[in-house]
Amino acid sequence: MRLKNRSVRVALDMQQAEAIALEALGFLARDAKRLGQFMQVSGVSPTDLARVGDDPALLRGVLEYVLADESSLLVFTAETGHQPELVSEAHRLIGGSHGREWND
Repeated sequence: MRLKNRSVRVALDMQQAEAIALEALGFLARDAKRLGQFMQVSGVSPTDLARVGDDPALLRGVLEYVLADESSLLVFTAETGHQPELVSEAHRLIGGSHGREWND
């Protein structure tokens, strides 16, 4: 798998994008160390996590965090069966612009 700088779009709607972000949050939460690192880097508090459904910026941040670390991205996609480009597209839909696309 290698990183490409060309645009690839995957058919995804906002509800699906938010569901992927929530899956990514669950992925982080299943590992105390991983969640602690996310909270430290992002400045997110436990109170913020409780309001995740009401905060698109937090959902975007979760995906941005997973996308920024290749090993986390690959473990997340292996566990969920999502392709990396689907995670990138979810991030874009929620309002991010990661600027990179994943392709085989």
